[in-house]
Amino acid sequence: MSMKAQLIEHRTDIIEDPVPLSFRELPVPEPSNHQLLIRVSACGVCHTELDEIEGRIASLLPVVPGHQVIGYVEKAGSDVSQFEEGDRVGVAWIHSACGQCDYCTGGLENLCSKFKPTVKEVRHIFPDSQVYVFARDPAERSFARELGAAWVGEVNQDAPEPLRAIIDTTPAWVPVLKALENLAPGGRLVINAIRRKAATCPP
Repeated sequence: MSMKAQLIEHRTDIIEDPVPLSFRELPVPEPSNHQLLIRVSACGVCHTELDEIEGRIASLLPVVPGHQVIGYVEKAGSDVSQFEEGDRVGVAWIHSACGQCDYCTGGLENLCSKFKPTVKEVRHIFPDSQVYVFARDPAERSFARELGAAWVGEVNQDAPEPLRAIIDTTPAWVPVLKALENLAPGGRLVINAIRRKAATCPP
């Protein structure tokens, strides 16, 4: 059996090379005893993939881009007991880690030396936390509501209450300033992005 997929085969500047992916036919992977084979329904594609293409994120090539996968179990390994074929599943951005080092046993798998990203939702990991989402696009705000956000607004709006933590993924000047305005005293703003070039802030 085979599948069709877009593939990152080499690192390149997307301005000079506007078609950086290769459309290839690949063999369908065979899951090991402790793995699942997932038929992907949807996955995230964002600036992270641009960073992979342009070499700001180290990854083994060739690689099929995408992360935060949603799909259905196509096949389960012999040692898998939690899932069955046909189950709908989601895959977090962490693909795997050693599971034994101090970082893994302390809940910090992303710091493990054997950490591998893919690329669940925060409300499942922190069910008691209220999640507020700011987005420019109406479709994105609607999608956030479908996923269970407690409040959704535009980037320039004020949150219903001061926020203890904000993750900004733009990172652009106006959203960052607005995020700072929405922070509670002692709150934390995390800017989660890799800049293409050094940013120059206006005076």
